[in-house]
Amino acid sequence: MAASGKRGYSGCLAAILVIVGAICLASVVTNLTHRAGEDRPAVGTTAGDVTTPGAGEVQPTAPPAVPAQPPAQPPAQPPSQPAWQPPAQPPTQPPAQPPAQPPVQPPAQPPATPPPAPALYVDLAEAESQGLVQVTVRGNGLEHISVSLTSQSQQALRVAILPGLIFEAGASGVQNMVVIGHTVVLLSEGETDDVNVPVACSNMNLDMPSEENGFTIRREATNPDLLKLLNLPAFENQDFRVQQFAIWTISDNPARDDYVGLGYYGVGSGPDDEEMQLIRTMFEQAGIDTGQYRALQ
Repeated sequence: MAASGKRGYSGCLAAILVIVGAICLASVVTNLTHRAGEDRPAVGTTAGDVTTPGAGEVQPTAPPAVPAQPPAQPPAQPPSQPAWQPPAQPPTQPPAQPPAQPPVQPPAQPPATPPPAPALYVDLAEAESQGLVQVTVRGNGLEHISVSLTSQSQQALRVAILPGLIFEAGASGVQNMVVIGHTVVLLSEGETDDVNVPVACSNMNLDMPSEENGFTIRREATNPDLLKLLNLPAFENQDFRVQQFAIWTISDNPARDDYVGLGYYGVGSGPDDEEMQLIRTMFEQAGIDTGQYRALQ
């Protein structure tokens, strides 16, 4: 009995819950239907018609006006960038120059000494005659003569001893000597110089001079043919025998077989045929008339 009562109570409670749920569901459906009717426009009107709401009707709220928007613009593009350039280099500066140094002044020089006057050129005979030099001449064999010169001039001298100058022996029986080569002696004021001058004998039959024999300068003009011979370039290139025989040909004019012999240690001979031919050739080259000399006839 008690069990039956509990089951009856439970069934009633369940029925009540079902009814309450149905009522709530109906109420919800009704509200939803009403709201849907309010949102739908009245039959026979358009969306553009204006309808005056009736009493008890709820006037729909118009949405707020929205201003017209311009068409959307594409986003602005950033300005194009120029191609990449390397950073500008600062201008190259020249290396700093040290401050200019003042020019170095050379040390003061003492006043320049004026150059000496040029040496006076003069031949030996003229220098002696003008008192420019003191001359001492001594014998020195058959091929040379010793000449000592002392300057008497305040000016430097160039004393020329030229071919053709004749030194006369102070003693009789001693050969005179004729210069056969060029010699120039440079002398300053008061200076003395000794030179050996090349010579040959101009007297075939006299004695050869020695150091004891003194000589002086002849003032008379020398034989023109002898000067031509002595100044011939080919004469200078001959050996002494040919030179001496050629001079004797002019100074003594011997016959072909009358020449004094030349040699060493007391043994000598006259010119041979070859030497005579050389003498003839030199005479012809110098412009000397061979017909007047007996050895060449």
